[in-house]
Amino acid sequence: MKKKILTIAASVFILIITIYFSVMMINKKAKAETNSESLSKLKVKTEIVQNEINKSDIQYTGRVGSFQSISVSAEVNGKIMSGDVPFKEGQSFRKGELLIHIYSEDAEAGLKASKSSYLRTLSTILPDLSVDYPENYQRWLDFFNSINLDKKLPQLPDIGNEQVRVFLASNGVISEYYSLLQQEITLTKYEIYAPFDGYFKSVNKEVGAIATNGAELAVIIREDKLEVTVPVNIYDAKRITVNKEVTIESDDNRFSGTVSRIAGFVDESTQSVNVYITVNNAGKINLLEGEYVNVIFESDIAVEGFVIPREAVTDNNKVYLVKDGRLNLNTVDIARQMEDYTVVAGLQDGDTIVVESLTNVKEGQIVGIIQ
Repeated sequence: MKKKILTIAASVFILIITIYFSVMMINKKAKAETNSESLSKLKVKTEIVQNEINKSDIQYTGRVGSFQSISVSAEVNGKIMSGDVPFKEGQSFRKGELLIHIYSEDAEAGLKASKSSYLRTLSTILPDLSVDYPENYQRWLDFFNSINLDKKLPQLPDIGNEQVRVFLASNGVISEYYSLLQQEITLTKYEIYAPFDGYFKSVNKEVGAIATNGAELAVIIREDKLEVTVPVNIYDAKRITVNKEVTIESDDNRFSGTVSRIAGFVDESTQSVNVYITVNNAGKINLLEGEYVNVIFESDIAVEGFVIPREAVTDNNKVYLVKDGRLNLNTVDIARQMEDYTVVAGLQDGDTIVVESLTNVKEGQIVGIIQ
């Protein structure tokens, strides 16, 4: 009897222990699941929707460039000499200053020799002119006397009748004259003057190096007239017109500009249309080529909706709302597309909208809110 009682007591004890540990395991598992859900809950940045009328100014980022960029090439051969300013990259200059001087003393001497030979030719025909064509003699004598070896050729006198033309041509007077003119034109190519205020963007030769015909010596850029190239989406490009005034922002400065032209084609790489802005009074503004600026195109068109970052829109026209702590995917109307922001319509005031890009999420997922 005593043995039977002990057996029953042991069985009851084992049962109690089993129940106890089962309850402990269930509670532990439930707590672990709760903690796991809490730890894995996604935190999303949100805003409360408040629809309003948004003035639809168009804002884009553009790059400042020079209105003129010229490649300076040699048209003659010779040693590069110093000009009025150092022949160095980044060096500024003013319009009319001598940028590049190519050694030309041999060409100058050759031109003077040719002029002397031409004077000899004229001196041989003057006596014949005085006898055979006396009415033309004085004008050709004056022409002979006006030729100076150190100055440009005077204009060729009026030849007169056909007989005089044949006489002059047969003696080489006309052909030698135009040969001299060609030499004078060639001599001007030994000196290159600045066509505008600007600076050297790049220099490919040094002073003392030999310039060859056709070789690029430098690239110069105009600094008193600047242009901003702005890639604009196709929709906005159709709302922009030439001669339209715009606002340019750089750091804390604001400048004015004018739309000078609009490309008539779409850039295949960006699917945008380039709009070119001339910077007003660029010579008095501290802007540098290559600098990025904001360009604001004012518009009278206004749209109703809520402004969110562009990256918050998924699948072109869908946004995430948070309802009862869970993600809810909603289709919206794109009322206005800007470079960094989008105006969406079709939401209710008071909706909680996600304003950041989400990846690897699914509708109905539990999330936490960051406002």
